[in-house]
Amino acid sequence: MAFKRIVICQIGSPGEIGVQISDLKIKFEVKKSDKESLNEALVTIYNLSDHTIGMISGKGKSMVLRAGYEDEGVKGLFFGTVKDVSTKNAAPDRETVITAYDGYKNGKERVISVSYKQGTSRKAVFQDLIQALGLPVIGADLITGSFSNGFSYIGKVTGALEKVVKAVGGLGWSIQNESYVIFKQGEPASVSGLYLSPQTGLIGSPEDISEESEEGGEVQKRYRVTSLLFPEILPRSRVEVSSKKLNGYFKVESVIFSGCNISEKFQAVAEVSPV
Repeated sequence: MAFKRIVICQIGSPGEIGVQISDLKIKFEVKKSDKESLNEALVTIYNLSDHTIGMISGKGKSMVLRAGYEDEGVKGLFFGTVKDVSTKNAAPDRETVITAYDGYKNGKERVISVSYKQGTSRKAVFQDLIQALGLPVIGADLITGSFSNGFSYIGKVTGALEKVVKAVGGLGWSIQNESYVIFKQGEPASVSGLYLSPQTGLIGSPEDISEESEEGGEVQKRYRVTSLLFPEILPRSRVEVSSKKLNGYFKVESVIFSGCNISEKFQAVAEVSPV
């Protein structure tokens, strides 16, 4: 189980194969959460040639980061758009640092101006906005009702979508792996099928990070769980944990994937809550 790490970074213009890098030292940190913000990846590649650096640089490049183990397969860890590429000499190596965001090009750059008459269904508005965003959607069937007073908006398309989602009530959204995900607050959006135990990849003991709610002083049970690197651990997914201190099903709130194909850690650190 979990032998020989593999990390593959692919960067290029949308619709093209681009440059695929796997035979150099690659270090990464990918942060994902169920918050209404964009997931972020920081990838450092060592000793790239000037030619390759030139090919991966430039605004709007797409990046796919895959990671895993030779005996278990390699899976997509991050899909997004490159924001910045910088290179520095750190003897004896040269380090190229790539910063990318999930949905960055769509969510951060596109500005719209829309107006709809009274009685327009929220789903009709939502479908127009999703088309403008340019991302696939998961959970669109949760958008119901209509705008009794109409709907108008000027600004970034993600802001307009947020207004539509919140108008329904009880819903939230996030961008995960270049998809716009709508979910019911407090419920998992998917079941990962992962069973985490010391025998299946759980590292150490889960840490209790529970804290009191700002509203009523009620303790919100939360835990930090560390495991081998499993890309299936996504925000809003459900995992099963089995350990001496913690057992049951939990909803993933956030996760940080970090590692290197040559050395150092190769793991996922997730913050979870009971379901």
